[in-house]
Amino acid sequence: MHQKASFYRSSTIKTMQQESDKINEFQPPADLFAKVMACIAAERKRLTMRRKFLIGLVCFAATFTVGIPVWQSFRSEIAQSGFVEYATLFFYDFKTVANSWQDFSLSLLESLPVVTTVEFLLVVLASLFSLKSMSKYRGSVARLQLR
Repeated sequence: MHQKASFYRSSTIKTMQQESDKINEFQPPADLFAKVMACIAAERKRLTMRRKFLIGLVCFAATFTVGIPVWQSFRSEIAQSGFVEYATLFFYDFKTVANSWQDFSLSLLESLPVVTTVEFLLVVLASLFSLKSMSKYRGSVARLQLR
């Protein structure tokens, strides 16, 4: 029994040495490090794109929320200023407007509420920029994978 045990031990040691030689023969591919680093860089880029998309989405939501009261203020200021009456005169009595176009354009500009118009245009511009940002980075969100 003792002799069999030593034979078993020596054969086991030999097979373990053969297996370790096989493991030592295996070498990872030479470009493995480059591939791993490229995957990490691609994932960082995707993460950055997702963040930019979310920032654009939050900005759009904010401009939309701010835009509602600005629109209501703009609409009420236009109604109170008489701008609509001057503008409709352009369509109803075009000959009179054409004859005195300088006075008409000056009256139209004087009745325009400048501050609320600028506020409204800034909100529209901000919402367009946020929509541009969202459309630019929307592909990164479309590739989201459920894990």
